[in-house]
This record gives sequence, C-alpha cells and structure tokens, in this order.
Amino acid sequence: MEVKDQLLENMNLLHDRDELLEEGLVKAQGLETKAKTYEKNAKKTERSYARRRCCCWFIPITTVIVVLVGVFLILWLWLGVIKF
Repeated sequence: MEVKDQLLENMNLLHDRDELLEEGLVKAQGLETKAKTYEKNAKKTERSYARRRCCCWFIPITTVIVVLVGVFLILWLWLGVIKF
C-alpha cells in the first residue's frame, strides 16, 4: 500500500507541475505578444521623430537657399553687379 500511495502522490505532483508549466507557457505567449506590439509601436515612434528631425532641418535650409537665390537674382538682374 505504501508504494501505491507514493505513486499516487508522485502522479499528483507531476500533474501540479504540468499545470504550472501550462500557466508559465500562457504567460510567456502573452509576453511575446506584448513585446511584438511594443516593438511595432517603438518603430512607429522612431519614424515619427525621424520625420520631425528631417523637417526641422529641411525648412531652414530651404529658406536659406531661397533667400540666397533671391539675393543672387537681385544682384544679377536689377543691379548688374554680377556679370557673366
């Protein structure tokens, strides 16, 4: 009878361990899903900030170029300072 009781106890412990492993697997799958979602959101945010940084440089550089072209045209066409 002692062996049978020990065998039943071992089987119960094995069953409990299996349940714990299943719970751990479910949690791990949930974490994997959350990690993928976080990674996607991080990439979107990174692209958004990259666009903002690009615009922060594009607008001033374009403005400077337009002003320089305007000054060049004024000097060349109206004042005749620059000659080709």
